Amino acid sequence: MEPVNDPRLYSNRYQVTHLIARGGMAIVYRAQDTLLNRAVALKILYPELSEDPLFVRTIPSRSPGRGQSFSPQHCAVFDWGEDGGTYFIVMGVGGRNFPRRDASRRSNAHGGGARRRSLSK
Repeated sequence: MEPVNDPRLYSNRYQVTHLIARGGMAIVYRAQDTLLNRAVALKILYPELSEDPLFVRTIPSRSPGRGQSFSPQHCAVFDWGEDGGTYFIVMGVGGRNFPRRDASRRSNAHGGGARRRSLSK
C-alpha cells in the first residue's frame, strides 16, 4: 500500500490514508473511520459511474446489508454513500475481509468456492 498525497475526508467520517488498488469500477483506499476509530476499505466509484443515475440506483440493492457478509471470503459492507457527487462503499478490512492483492491467494480463494459479487452489470 502506498500513502496518499491528499488524505481526503469523505462524509465527515472516512479519512483516506493509503491506496490499496485500482479496479474496473473504482479505486480502493485504506481509510480510517473517525466515528468508530477503525480501519476500513473505502471503494470510491469512478466519476463516470457516479454520474450514471441508473448505476447509482443499483448500489444499495446490489450491496450486502450493512455489516453483513455472505461468507468469510466476502468483504463485509459497513456503509455506502455520496459525498460531493462521488459515491463510495465502505468495507471491512483485516483478516479474511481485507482485499488481497496476491494473485496466488486470489486464485486459491476463487478455486476454493469463494464468490465475488460485482456491482457492475
